[in-house]
Amino acid sequence: MKTILLIEDDPLCREPAAELLRRADWQVMEAEDGETGIALALAHRPDVILCDLMMPRGNGYHVCRTLRQHPEMAKTKIVVLTGRDYPTDRRSAQEAGADEYLVKPLDFAALEAVLTQVLAPPAGSRSGDTPVAEQGASHAAARGDKSVAAPGGEPTRWNFL
Repeated sequence: MKTILLIEDDPLCREPAAELLRRADWQVMEAEDGETGIALALAHRPDVILCDLMMPRGNGYHVCRTLRQHPEMAKTKIVVLTGRDYPTDRRSAQEAGADEYLVKPLDFAALEAVLTQVLAPPAGSRSGDTPVAEQGASHAAARGDKSVAAPGGEPTRWNFL
């Protein structure tokens, strides 16, 4: 089973997201702040970390930088999830070690598409370390620029408040 660590200080965002991910067959761990998230990540080494940017006790940039300093976390994919849609934040997240950047409110089908892509090795690559942001259309879909259908063909909305 795929594992994901959800680091989000707002329970109104974290709890519904965790439930939807569980329904999509993810094993979900949850953390309310950056320091707790770092400790859980190092202890359990999840496949993916979904991390808010602005939270107490270690923001998302700190989480990314800290985890990328640990060689055992090199293959763990980090997806930043935030309400901030500024180019400087996107660039800073990527420089800190994030593999993808998603903006709230988020369409759950778009999140599923990004999670599938960050876990799949890029075509023709052996390393699997190319950021999804460089793969164009998926990044636009993740930002909500286009509708992404769930497996049944109907779009699934996942709106954070």
